Amino acid sequence: MSDSNNLTARFGITDIGIGIEKENLKQIESLADKIQINGDQSLTIKTSSEDKKDKYEYELQFKNFRLIQRINGIQTMIVNHKDSLYFENTQFLQRKEVEYQKQENECIYQLFPQLSHEKIRNYFSLDPYSQKTSSSEGFLETWDFRESYSMGVYFPTPFLFGIPERLDTFRLKSTEGRGQPYRMTALDVYPHDTTAREGTYSSLPYIQGHSVNFDSSLLWMTAAGSFIDIYDQMDELTFEEGRFVDFVTESGRLEIYMFGSAVQNSPRRIQKIMAELTGYQALPPIYTLGYHYCKWESELSANRMMEWNRKFSESKIPVDVFWMDIPYTDDSKYFAFSPRKFPENLMAQMKKEVQEKNRHFVVITDPHVKLTETFRIYKEALQLHQTNQSNDLVSMFVRQRNGNIFKGLCWPGESVWIDFFNKGARDFWSKLYNFDYFLGTDDSFNIWLDMNEPSVFDGPEATMPKDALHQLSNGQVILSKDVKTVYGRMMLETTYNGLKARNTTEPKRPFILTRNTFFGGQKFAAKWTGDNSATFQELSISISQILSLSITGIQFVGADVPGYAGQPTDELYVMFYQLGIFYPFFRYTSFYQANKDGSPIARPLWYEFPSDTDCFGINTQFMYGDSLMIAPKLVGLKKGEFSNQKFRYKVPIYLPKDSEWYYWFNRTEKITSQSQLPEFIDEDEQGIFIRAGSIITIKQHEGRESIMQAINDDISLEIYADKNQKARGHLYIDDGITFRNQEKNERLYIEFNFENGNLYYVNSLKNNQYDNCLIKITNVLIYGLTQNVRQESVSLKSGNADGFELYKDFQSSNILDDVNIDNLTLNVDSQSPTAFIPQMYENAQVSINGNGYNSFREYQANHKESMNLKQGDDEQKLAHRYKGAKIFTTNIKVSDLKSNVKTKIFAMK
Repeated sequence: MSDSNNLTARFGITDIGIGIEKENLKQIESLADKIQINGDQSLTIKTSSEDKKDKYEYELQFKNFRLIQRINGIQTMIVNHKDSLYFENTQFLQRKEVEYQKQENECIYQLFPQLSHEKIRNYFSLDPYSQKTSSSEGFLETWDFRESYSMGVYFPTPFLFGIPERLDTFRLKSTEGRGQPYRMTALDVYPHDTTAREGTYSSLPYIQGHSVNFDSSLLWMTAAGSFIDIYDQMDELTFEEGRFVDFVTESGRLEIYMFGSAVQNSPRRIQKIMAELTGYQALPPIYTLGYHYCKWESELSANRMMEWNRKFSESKIPVDVFWMDIPYTDDSKYFAFSPRKFPENLMAQMKKEVQEKNRHFVVITDPHVKLTETFRIYKEALQLHQTNQSNDLVSMFVRQRNGNIFKGLCWPGESVWIDFFNKGARDFWSKLYNFDYFLGTDDSFNIWLDMNEPSVFDGPEATMPKDALHQLSNGQVILSKDVKTVYGRMMLETTYNGLKARNTTEPKRPFILTRNTFFGGQKFAAKWTGDNSATFQELSISISQILSLSITGIQFVGADVPGYAGQPTDELYVMFYQLGIFYPFFRYTSFYQANKDGSPIARPLWYEFPSDTDCFGINTQFMYGDSLMIAPKLVGLKKGEFSNQKFRYKVPIYLPKDSEWYYWFNRTEKITSQSQLPEFIDEDEQGIFIRAGSIITIKQHEGRESIMQAINDDISLEIYADKNQKARGHLYIDDGITFRNQEKNERLYIEFNFENGNLYYVNSLKNNQYDNCLIKITNVLIYGLTQNVRQESVSLKSGNADGFELYKDFQSSNILDDVNIDNLTLNVDSQSPTAFIPQMYENAQVSINGNGYNSFREYQANHKESMNLKQGDDEQKLAHRYKGAKIFTTNIKVSDLKSNVKTKIFAMK
């Protein structure tokens, strides 16, 4: 919705290709055949999803205006409920020397009577209205535009989620009688109140309603500041609880996208639609899913980086990425290393030592440019500013309302800001990442984008003034208030393009971490939740932040561990790490699934259990993919709760209905009821539960110092049988670095199925091949079998027409088929992965190639090197962990799993 007058046509962020993947929008064919005219009262459009499972009906009522969404006969949303649409006709307020006089009938005054007029002006108006502009010709008349609008939407469910980025519970609260509405904006806010409704670093106005019968979503597509009020409301006809959501936005065009689903797996279908609308999660470089070490150090140097590298190796702590904050720069000039701290010889030595361990770097490049004639970037950009190239206007810097370059304070002192809305400025920024410009870097360097809301220390609310100017390449001028929340989104796409283009031989997948993002940002960058404190409150609220962003499409997201600021206690430090490993990292297969169908990596419980109403209000227990449920420790220990010198924690845990689980730290039997849940969780454990019926793939990485050192290491399959003795899981593999997975289809996506004592696979991708894959499946562990089994040798066919024999002499090693560890006799041959078994069965008798040993302790005395044992391994605990498992050793080349039809890997009887 916009003004009908072309002279006052409103700006919409999708006009410049941001927010919506327009190429994915499908026009309804034969629309006239799907429209029913109901006299002069309304019209109805009927259509359906591609699979015909969801039947959509949209009723547009004329008097009074309503837009009602029904899916499969269920009313799921009413737009303009209670006649709440208020569309302020564009008003011109000419700037003159007289003071601006407030208007008595502005809609924002009516909607927020509890706020002072001054506070409303700070939120919504240009400041100050009375500013004069001048030019060499004298007084120059300019105009301000007032074009706010509001509209309410009714959801027939009380369970609403979304509208990140905010600090609050995952489930949205009613704002009625509770003071401030939710505020959507992008600001550098720290410190912050974990119970406040103030917006933080990003604004993604998306709300999803969930119920037993449907999911319904509204995407309020604006880059301007907004307020959102939420009121409890009962349906007048059904008397069911619902929520009325009132949106108020400062400027721009009213543009909404409404969708939903009313079938059994409606949350999954919603996320698929959301990904189609805004873009799919990019598949990151695999090493970025490992451990990142980032710490502010004022004396950061090449020597210090080498010291980190050595200490991690000496301590046998795997690490993948070392980060460099502003102190790497030459006097806060980004893209330039300090010659004192990073002299050329030490820079070369630093890269050599870090890269020998297959580790990588991340360096920071903020959007502000130090204003000094000695800075190469500033000088070159200034020369290009307000010039024409190939009929495009190049405007390098954000400008003031009077046309001068905007200047403000940030980390370098006085600074200017790149105007990422201008193509010439974007092209210039992208080229800064070329190796011959950003001297010292190579493709082991990745990028961190901070302060990109943008943050301006001396600006209003520490950000860019609302009347700052951005200029498109066609000359169109946009006020900052119209694009307030997408400045960082423009920056990260520009940076992504630069990183992808810098390696001319073969592009590598970029890794970018950003503080500000918007719809579609998931295609280019990971996001972190910004500055946080080392407190238990921030530990808990990080889950809500991550879940809210995840359902909005921003799935590669995490929080600072163990907090950006403050001094955590030892207890809090450990608990932050115990939760942090379940932020959406570490699961490469889950990232592929997000890339393929939009599935969140971190998921609310109701995503997997959409009919279990007890899951709907849970804010801090979540699913990690479809197989793991995390019920984390979030509260500090109370005195007296300890056992056997180990502290233990009471953790509230909910077991979703009609499901079975295994506790990760004791998998001897399935958990089928609340009474079987562990009452306490030990200090060195976490509330991790495996869903029965899952097959989990685990990378073996013993002795490795980074993910890339383990890139070709073997994989174990852990099978967790359900009550029907079945299980299912997936494995995705590619080279983890390049775009060959997309361009040459060099990838594998294997679905495993366990049923009737047999393990099957099917290659889910057509016309793919990854013959260079060296990874093998060398262990298969099966939990929850209810009958004794033994391995049966089978000769497998791949299912190909030529009858290729996949495993000519396939045999499994002997099953460890007894839970009495002390009396177990193991018969293994010299080809078995003996480094794997002894750690679990230290007291078992063993026979290897006919040579008998009384126990693995005796065997270890003579075979320490080959077993790759580590001093201090808790063998008793490992034995307890694998107690009850049926363990096979195998030798399956993953690259041989090519069949697109269901094929048996091995059988048991």
